[in-house]
Amino acid sequence: MAKSNMDFKFKKGKKTAISGSSSRSWSFGDPEFKRKKRVASYKMYGAEGKVKGSLKMSFRWLKDKYTRVVYGSWC
Repeated sequence: MAKSNMDFKFKKGKKTAISGSSSRSWSFGDPEFKRKKRVASYKMYGAEGKVKGSLKMSFRWLKDKYTRVVYGSWC
């Protein structure tokens, strides 16, 4: 029988099954959840920077090729 995502809660980076005797309830104010959210946003900004850099380099390469074709120095 497959368990859904609702059958688990996050606690200190590990998945544990929810039981009636859990000592702490999970919430959005949990420091561990906030840390994971912050780290995920850092990774997203890093990936976004890589994509922007790649696009800039591609555009620069195309511009350089176009300039070489139009103004000579084609090799």
